[in-house]
Amino acid sequence: MKRILTILTILTVFLLNINAQGRGLISSQRYNSGGYLFFSAGPAYCYTTDTKGDLYTESPFYNGNNWNASLGFKQIFPENFGYRVNLIYGNYVGADTNSKHHTSFYSFSSNILELTVRAEYTIKFGGEFKFRKPNSIYGFVGLGGFISDVKSVPFGTYVIDPVINSTVAAIIPAGFGYQYEFRNGLTLGAEAGIQYGLSDALDGYIVAKSSNDILANLSFTIGYKIF
Repeated sequence: MKRILTILTILTVFLLNINAQGRGLISSQRYNSGGYLFFSAGPAYCYTTDTKGDLYTESPFYNGNNWNASLGFKQIFPENFGYRVNLIYGNYVGADTNSKHHTSFYSFSSNILELTVRAEYTIKFGGEFKFRKPNSIYGFVGLGGFISDVKSVPFGTYVIDPVINSTVAAIIPAGFGYQYEFRNGLTLGAEAGIQYGLSDALDGYIVAKSSNDILANLSFTIGYKIF
């Protein structure tokens, strides 16, 4: 009888321990995974070898130029991998002020709409409670497409129309970010990234020795966990 009671006690302790570990795993997964809606906005820059002007000085973000904004949905799985879908709209302006580069000056204003899907890996840390880890750092890479609408902008007495007014092509986003999640599901963060366009016409101009244009941005993000 004592042997049976000993075995039953051992089995009970063992099952209780497994149940507690199971509850912990579920709680950990609950807090470290889920779906989020995001809005992001911040300064952006179109890097192109076709222009040689100082865009930060000539067209700063606070004057309403060189910016982008996005709406996105992000889902993180228990293994820290996830994905994010972004709809991004940006305005990029620039001017060629180096007369040695071209016989004449030109300037552009390019409105670009992107749709991207990217894979992400997230690391959460700094939990205030046992299972809740509010700090996150993440890296991402993906693929998408863009459509551009380019217009010429008078630069002094020079006006040179874009060679290509509209372009549709693929684009590759990559970068990293940080976010902090509050107890009510609200998140705040920042993200730095590039979008490598598989085209040399994001600015509307193509030179003889062309190279693909690159968009770069620093975004401030606000999000909310919906599940």
